[in-house]
Amino acid sequence: MRGEGRPVRAGTLYFQNESPGADKEANWLPAPKGPFLPLLRMYYPKATSPSILDGSWQIPPVVKVN
Repeated sequence: MRGEGRPVRAGTLYFQNESPGADKEANWLPAPKGPFLPLLRMYYPKATSPSILDGSWQIPPVVKVN
């Protein structure tokens, strides 16, 4: 998805208890009410840049919004 100020490959995921709306449900990851810990599982990361292995790629931050 393209967004102003975002790279072409950026996207938005919605981690929340209730649906963010029918138009956003494709990117909705249902989460429990209250605090939770999101985890990222990496399968066969690349050894060449950009790679999480050498630090040239970093996990984008999770931003809490109201």
